[in-house]
Amino acid sequence: MDSPEFAQDPHGDRILFDSHMRRAEPRTPERYSAKLRRRSYSYSLGLTPSGQLDMGLVFVSFQNNLKKGFIDTQKRLNGEPLERYIKPFWWGLLLRITRRHHKQAIY
Repeated sequence: MDSPEFAQDPHGDRILFDSHMRRAEPRTPERYSAKLRRRSYSYSLGLTPSGQLDMGLVFVSFQNNLKKGFIDTQKRLNGEPLERYIKPFWWGLLLRITRRHHKQAIY
């Protein structure tokens, strides 16, 4: 379900209001101005020397406004049920500035 139709589920019968999907992207008019493109990749490297599972999720996202795209989305996800299973431990930022008129990258 890549593009859920929340309007067809106004009571949250199919997609719960507290679900990760609804909290991350509530489909409100103000959110359409801050779209982000994202992809996650799961990995598993077996066991660590101490016997713990060495596995996780790499999350990559692209947006034109870091605060409205990623940071505000993370704030909406605070307190969600998945939080007890997910523990972020590192993040990075790559910034690419472009010229408005020429659409040419500046490095």
